Amino acid sequence: MKISFIQKLIDKIRKKSSFDMILMDKWVGYQNQNDIKTLVLGSSHLQNGFYAIEGEYNFAISSQDLYYGYNLYKTLNRPTIKNIIVSFSVFTPGLSIIKTKQADFCLPYKTIMNIEYQNKEDAETKNLFKLEKSVKKELEKYQQKLSLKKDYRGNLAWYPHKKFFLKKAQERALKHYKNNQRENSQMDYCESLISDAQKNNQNVYFILPPTTVGYREALPAKEEVFKSIISLAKKYDNAKILDYFDSDLFDKNTDFTNEDHLNKQGAIKLSELIRKEINK
Repeated sequence: MKISFIQKLIDKIRKKSSFDMILMDKWVGYQNQNDIKTLVLGSSHLQNGFYAIEGEYNFAISSQDLYYGYNLYKTLNRPTIKNIIVSFSVFTPGLSIIKTKQADFCLPYKTIMNIEYQNKEDAETKNLFKLEKSVKKELEKYQQKLSLKKDYRGNLAWYPHKKFFLKKAQERALKHYKNNQRENSQMDYCESLISDAQKNNQNVYFILPPTTVGYREALPAKEEVFKSIISLAKKYDNAKILDYFDSDLFDKNTDFTNEDHLNKQGAIKLSELIRKEINK
């Protein structure tokens, strides 16, 4: 009965997301590249929104919070890396994945990369420890069959396109802002990343990703939404904010795949803009 429960939960995770498969792809692909100068971290806003080329690697993935962003930095850092690009979305300041309905996303970080859970009590409550063995076994089978192209750099393979709905855009924005306002601030991990990067002579670029008008209209002023990162970046010479949140360079009809995610064309455009800033 117990095994049946675990299998049903795993099946539910499989249907919900291919998150763990994508993380495995990124992890294996990263080890196959030795020329990385720019490492991209953060949520789906850069998983979708950054198109890595030679010398870059995109390790951004859906719902990546600052805890995992910092631990990925520690795990992935190399002497060749000079620039760290991090998405900073509306939800970033207070998002802690292990406390959400997507807590199962923590499993592949643990089973693939041995990154410990942020909170053991939450992990126990969400049955994560019980699922580790089964998830690890499944991922090992997947890895055995995995074959990535030599030029794989963590980029999204497929960009879905959904219809735009103003109501949905507003609902998404308010949901994200709820995480922004949570008391369990994750900004200490953000500061740790900047501080460690400074010691390693690396620059950290925080990207405020582009969004559509309908999404932005539901939120307070930009300066209020992003006050935590604006304040933090001022403390460090190696930290810079690149603001595309309300940029008029991105068109709703040609650059977005939904209310707050870019399509491939938009991703290439954003990537080129970021590279120009880095090259300055």
